This record gives sequence, C-alpha cells and structure tokens, in this order.
Amino acid sequence: MPLEPYPRGAVWWARGRVEYNGAPITEYYRCSTGASEEQGAWDWCRKEEQSAIRVHLLGEDPEEKAITFADAVLKYDAKPKEAAYLVPITVEIGSLPIHQISPKLVRELGPKLYPNCSTDTWTRQVVTPVRAVLNNINDSESGIAFRVRGYTQKEKVAQDNKRKSTGRKKYPPGSWEWLLKFREHAPPRLGALALLMFVTGARISQAVSMHPHKHINKAKGMICIPGAKGHGDRWLRVPDEILAELAALPEVYPRDWPRKPENLRLFGYADRGGPRKLWNKACEDAGIEQIPFHPAGRHGFGQEMNVRERVDEKAAGEIPPLREAAEAKRRALRDLPDLLERAEANMRANGIQVLWAEDGPEACRLVLELIERHRASRIVKSKSMLTEEIALNAALESAGLEVFETDLGEYIVQIAGEPPSHIVGPALHMSKDRIRDLFVRKLGMPPTDSAEDMTQFVRRILRQAFL
Repeated sequence: MPLEPYPRGAVWWARGRVEYNGAPITEYYRCSTGASEEQGAWDWCRKEEQSAIRVHLLGEDPEEKAITFADAVLKYDAKPKEAAYLVPITVEIGSLPIHQISPKLVRELGPKLYPNCSTDTWTRQVVTPVRAVLNNINDSESGIAFRVRGYTQKEKVAQDNKRKSTGRKKYPPGSWEWLLKFREHAPPRLGALALLMFVTGARISQAVSMHPHKHINKAKGMICIPGAKGHGDRWLRVPDEILAELAALPEVYPRDWPRKPENLRLFGYADRGGPRKLWNKACEDAGIEQIPFHPAGRHGFGQEMNVRERVDEKAAGEIPPLREAAEAKRRALRDLPDLLERAEANMRANGIQVLWAEDGPEACRLVLELIERHRASRIVKSKSMLTEEIALNAALESAGLEVFETDLGEYIVQIAGEPPSHIVGPALHMSKDRIRDLFVRKLGMPPTDSAEDMTQFVRRILRQAFL
C-alpha cells in the first residue's frame, strides 16, 4: 500500500511503502511523523516519497552528503566487545555510503573476515553489529529498519564441513525434573539462582547483578530483571514462595568488593563466572547432566514457553521435519508489519473491529471503553497470557467490573490473588490440599480430597458465569 498517514493517539503516524510507477521501492514504513495534525503528516509523507524516489533514480540524494559506514560507526555508542567487532568491518567497508550497503554484502563479509569460523560467529561478529550501526542511523534519518536474512541451514552445514567442526557443544535445555534434582544438592543461594533463571528466563549476567533492595519489591510481590542486550529493566510478578525464598537470602557482598550498600548482590557473585564451580559440583552430586547456566535456565524457560505451541523452535532447528516450522516463525516475525496489515484487512472484511494500542495501558483503556459502550458489568475471559502481561484483570477490577477466568488453573490463581507461576500450568506451584482449602474458604465448597469433585464444583460456578 502507498505511504499514507493515520492517527495514533495525539500524533499522526505513517504506514505503507514509497512506490514508483506502481512498484514499491522502499521497505515498509510504520513510524511516527511527529505531526499533531493530518496536513502536517501528509507533508511528511510527500517529503519522504520525494527523497526516496530521488535515491531510487539517482543512487543518492543530491541534496545531502552521503553518510559512510565509518560516519555511522562514529555516531553509534558501541559497547567494548561490539567496538572490537566493528574495527575490521570498518576497515573493509568504512568508506562505503550506507545506501550502498546491501544485506548480501553484509552476509558476504562473514566468510571474508572470518573464513575459519562458524556461521554463528559471522552472525554475532558481523551481521549483528552492522545491523545495529545502520539501524541507529536509520532511526534518526529514514526510520526504515535495515534487515539481513540469516545464514541458511545449507550455508551452515557447508561451513561446518569446510572447517570440520560443528561449533560449540550443544546442551539440552533444562527441565523441571532437572531443576528439582539440582536444587536438592545445591546450596540455598545457588538453588535460588537456578530457580530464578528458569522461571523468568533471566540470563546469568542479569541474575548475578541483581541487588537485594533495588530489584526486589516484597510489598508488590515483584522482582526486577536488570536490562541486557539492548532491553531495559523488566519487572515481573512471581509466586509468593519464590519471592519469599529470594527475600530470605542473607545479604552479602561479592568477594573483595568494598562494603558499600550499592555493592550488595542478591546472590553474592561478582560476575557470571562466580557460581561455576559450585554449579558443576551440584550437578555431579545430583547425578544429572552438567548443563551450563544459559541452557539450564534461559533455554529451559524457552522450552517451557513453547510447550503451548507444541513446537520447540530450538529443537525444530535440529530436526529436519520441524525445521520449516521454525523458519516460518522467523519469517512471520520478519514480515510482521505486512502480516498485521493483512490480518486487519481480513478481520475488518469479516465484520471484526480492530484497535491498535501502543502499549499495555493503552490496550486496557481501549478494552474499558468498549465495555463501557456496551454497559457490561461481568467479564468472562478465556486463558490469555497477553492479558496477563498487560494486567488487564487489575484494570477491569479497578473499574468495578466482575471478572471470571474460565481456565481452571487461571481461576485458581485468580481467587488466590496470585500471579500464574507457569505458562501452561498457572497453579503448578499450589498443592491439592492448598487448592482444596482455598475452595472451602473462598467458594464454600464442602471439604473433599477428590480432584474430580473439586473440578466439578468449580465447573458449576463457572457455568453460572457463562449463563
């Protein structure tokens, strides 16, 4: 679709592609024009179209000095390791104007600079830093994201065969069974660290940098996972049992660090290598495979997350029959703007109203406006992790609405006033006895130890909500 403005809150945004003779000549736009009025947004779109067409016809915009890759690197705030990766890249392509840098050229830099390394190294040390530098410039210049297709499985296998190595040893992701055995033989602090990484998906570097006061909020039942890899801090609700375990850890300073309050660390380690020896010993004592931090925690979390989809993307990458599913998922993420536009068009064609929200609070506000418009007072919800993420239930209840979760596990944690502890089994952390006592106390259920009787009792309650 041609480039056109549309209202989004108080500011007008633009979406579509710049076209020339009926054919698109740019990537898809979805960005703010900065204009508060429609005419200003149209002016922005026309100026952007004129500039893109000049570049398309002349190879560069004659009104502007071409920015080289070296110029773009100087404007990018690189971290030390990233800066080291950018040095040989800048030597190779630093004099090239950025509009001449194509995804194909970037992919070809990998084998040229690191002929004896894996495609993973090419991605990490070439594709990722180049993309970051160009997107940093594009963010302030064109607003168009620079995308590079990853190396294919065929290219990966060919490179592995050439260097006679498949790269790093591959470890299985952690599981609940592995974690429970590990915690039986690990010191309390290390066991808590493993649990935290598994249930939150935190990296080891994020977990060991947590402060016992700054990153734990007992009053709200929340913990903060420090930002990493370009993402900011992330506050999460966790089950009371996990919060209590973390809060009970003695305050400790990493070895040889000055005894200052800001130097306290929740787990007492100075860096990501601190827990390694005790970690390996706990695995050995438990008689379980020695899975490193990342696959045990973050990959284990990812595997549990994908249980709902029935396809584990990481496993799919190793199993040929499932590889296409993983690649389809990546393509969907890459083409998300187009897919969202097509989905919106199809839904509208079928009489469905589509609303766009910038963030969680805006999404909650739009839902509340719909409810108010229809004068509803009772909300019956299906299971949804998205509504959990944006805290929709809290927003509905604050507005005086009666909310019923219809998934049994979600309903249990709802009446318990707790967040779900697992994406598939929300009440996984609660025993049958505790659930029975909760139903007796909150719902007036006659005491029983039969899970089937408890389920039938709740089913009758929820059926009344439906009717």
